[in-house]
Amino acid sequence: MVALRKLLRALGISAVSGFTCSCGVAPWAFSEGSGGSDAPTAPNPDEPAFRWSASAVSLPAGGTGFLKVELSVPDGFNVRRGDIQLEIKDAHGLKFGAVTLPPVEPSRDDDELDAKYAGRVALTVPVTASMGASGLFPVSLEGEVHGCAAHRCLGASRTPIEAIVHIVPTVHAVSNP
Repeated sequence: MVALRKLLRALGISAVSGFTCSCGVAPWAFSEGSGGSDAPTAPNPDEPAFRWSASAVSLPAGGTGFLKVELSVPDGFNVRRGDIQLEIKDAHGLKFGAVTLPPVEPSRDDDELDAKYAGRVALTVPVTASMGASGLFPVSLEGEVHGCAAHRCLGASRTPIEAIVHIVPTVHAVSNP
């Protein structure tokens, strides 16, 4: 990355625009006013951003439900299937399965792994509670995404996500002899 910045500066390029990349370099990494430093400048708060959210899920003790996590892709940007990652950071004793992404239709010049999402992307994660669990369980996740528009890319961003899993105790019927 440092070598790339030095090469671009040697060529007299101080701001990156007008190209598409899939290299993970944030467009602001070469912005004007960086003072010649190899350190990237801070991202512009007016820059488009990816947004993550999660909805609460309720499930019976010993049962399985689905945690729904949504990624909002900024207007004009798209995200490749392989550039979306979701990690469970603190499961609080709950068991989580594999993250499922919705199907996406590849375009003519894309293969299935290169197919792109735009707008809202709904991810689902199966969650299973133990038989004796009950109450509210805060779950910490982390979303990572990298996306591009026609002429620029936003660097990979990591975002903490909080969700609540509500475990409802299972009531067992008692038979009288």
